[in-house]
Amino acid sequence: YWPWEDGDDAFAFTSAVYGPPRAIVGAPDFASYDKFRCSSQLPLPKLSRWSGAVPPYTPSSPAAVQVWLLAAGPADGVPAEQTLAQIVMEGGTVAVWQLRVDDLGDLELIGLNASGTALVNDGLIAFRINGELTRLSITLSQDGADVDWGMGRLSFGAGGAQAAGYGGTLTSATLGTVVRVDIAPDGDVDDVALGHVVVSRVDQGFYTLQSDLEARAGETAGARIARLCDEEGVEAVIVGSILRTTALGYQLPRTLVDLLKEAAAADGGILHEPRDVLGVAYRTRMSIYSQAAALTLDYGGNEVSLLQPVDDDQFTRNDIEVTRVGGASARRALEAGRLSAQAPPVGVGRYDEVIQLSLENDAQPVGQASWRLHLGTVDE
Repeated sequence: YWPWEDGDDAFAFTSAVYGPPRAIVGAPDFASYDKFRCSSQLPLPKLSRWSGAVPPYTPSSPAAVQVWLLAAGPADGVPAEQTLAQIVMEGGTVAVWQLRVDDLGDLELIGLNASGTALVNDGLIAFRINGELTRLSITLSQDGADVDWGMGRLSFGAGGAQAAGYGGTLTSATLGTVVRVDIAPDGDVDDVALGHVVVSRVDQGFYTLQSDLEARAGETAGARIARLCDEEGVEAVIVGSILRTTALGYQLPRTLVDLLKEAAAADGGILHEPRDVLGVAYRTRMSIYSQAAALTLDYGGNEVSLLQPVDDDQFTRNDIEVTRVGGASARRALEAGRLSAQAPPVGVGRYDEVIQLSLENDAQPVGQASWRLHLGTVDE
């Protein structure tokens, strides 16, 4: 697995699991493409060539291989047909599988034997990936005495996920093992963003990781907190329904603590450390609503000491602007009343606040701003 999220000063693409780094011939533009919300910035080849050796492995039974990669081509397409990736194999009938794209964004998969003769070539298929954020897939599997092959694309973004696939069967053939994956092997790919190349010895399914590719947009705050803690081995205690929490926007590359705080901030609940668990606790906003008294104390009977309320402006907020990360904003202000933004003595003056939140859609900032204005102007 090569993420290709390496920084501006990198000289090679390192593996995220094991194995050697990916060798580079030429000068790619590192960390220059930022449209994939599920990833840090990815490189553009800029006519360079990348090659990565795959460590030896024991094939599955029956033998299967899947190669995935993220790709985003220019809206107007590449200038001419190009090879985006090729899989080099040994011990099988097909020595090289090439995934090619043309100026219309259509794809074709070509299988060549050791002599360079094409054993598989059904021509270009109308995938039309120009201007799309895609995950491209090549699947190869042994099917008795034959080899089944397929290529597909999963496009994702604002319009939701859209899939397309095409495949066939090479009769009287055996599937070898992958020894190398080359990207832009002819050195003619320029502005196609590429990244997250995965070589798997099993077919993991076409829609695997779809929600990850969409950067978990629409996931509720409670569900995100629970999932992140589970992924990182941190025990989580959730009070309230995780489904009745705010729908969040993209989960961008940030630290665990920052992501937990971001989710809690959008929902408006309480994120804290529990006393009885070494982990994280989150109480949802809605679980705090309309609570019945759990304990009654007699002030007159001296069951509590003298309580002296503090009347200050620590939490006063009468002018709120909420911005969705990467999206629209909404502003709400209180212009009349004792805690309004009007000058004293009619009001208290302007107490403004600008908040940026991870939200699923541009309709949410209005409700967020209104609720926070309500909290900031309770006259008690």
